[in-house]
Amino acid sequence: MVKQIVFITVFIFSTCYLYAQQHLTLVDRLNRDDTDKNGIVTKDEFKGPQKLFSRLARNGNGEIIIKDVEKFMKKRQAKKNNRNSGKIQYRTTPTHKNVRYGPHERNVIDLYIAKSEEKTPVMIWIHGGGFRNGDKSNVSPSLIKNCRDAGITVISFNYRLSQHQIAPACFHDCRRALQFVRLNADKWNIDASRIALGGGSAGAGLSQWLAFRDDMADSTSKDPVERESTRVSCLFILNGQTTYDPRVIKKLIPGNAYKSTALLLLYDISLEELDDLPKEKYELFEYCSPINYISKGDPPILMFYSGTKDPDTARRNIGAAIHHPIFGLTLQKKMDKLRIENTIYTKEDGKEREKFNYLVPFLKKHFKME
Repeated sequence: MVKQIVFITVFIFSTCYLYAQQHLTLVDRLNRDDTDKNGIVTKDEFKGPQKLFSRLARNGNGEIIIKDVEKFMKKRQAKKNNRNSGKIQYRTTPTHKNVRYGPHERNVIDLYIAKSEEKTPVMIWIHGGGFRNGDKSNVSPSLIKNCRDAGITVISFNYRLSQHQIAPACFHDCRRALQFVRLNADKWNIDASRIALGGGSAGAGLSQWLAFRDDMADSTSKDPVERESTRVSCLFILNGQTTYDPRVIKKLIPGNAYKSTALLLLYDISLEELDDLPKEKYELFEYCSPINYISKGDPPILMFYSGTKDPDTARRNIGAAIHHPIFGLTLQKKMDKLRIENTIYTKEDGKEREKFNYLVPFLKKHFKME
């Protein structure tokens, strides 16, 4: 009986993963399939594998009740969190938690302050999640430990997701969070002149957008936060996109990366409209694409991609496509021409698992700690 339960659970969640692609959760996908929006998905509405439908349709009427699935998923996640909490709690308890930097409920910051008599440099980590998932608590325990052991404070924050407000809301939240940290640097024993940015996937893109733009400080603003600089010392990114323009991605990345649901939700567009959108939407694509802002004097960058450089991998899987090293390699060519320091590691280099060991030496070099 136990073996049967384990098998069913593994089957359900492995199949759910395949079904809930393009950064959608299983519940998101079910809500999309629910064409009449009554909270119930019938066999005709369901777009996933029929074996999965049979597993999820548990109400006796051959239908999937979305609320029941959502409750089950939440319970499973809670159990997983409980299993992990004891293992990493000593590493990941913030020194200050949920410090508010803006008016929205997600405008909050966690700080993991390094012990030091002198002011510490800062590594700001921006979470990923396709602009519609993720949380500041997802920052790696290894990153926190390695940085704090080296005397570097770690900060992470939340930002508005696509379901709260479409782009450029999340970009502007990240800008404000960075400026807020600078404004409060003395309070937290932080060296405001030594700040690095980093993130994975969407967080990597947001980090680059901040770092590559000219200084966004507004010296005339009545808000003291907005008067702070947005320039940083260096960047550390994982599986990062360097453009969020679907038109550019379609030409740049083989396969269907440009069809990523994350992009469609970020801009509130559909694929059918891509060639016939209002001018403002195309301007927004360009505004949100970090690679458009690269210029001489921009900060150095260290990039890691867990995938291979082989373009064929992008054709096989949209998840691999939207995180493909081609993004980073395209950025590298542009940075090389401008003689901006950059390093990129892909699956071929075999260094993905050691990435956080490379982070601290990189930070120390550009923070001038050695």
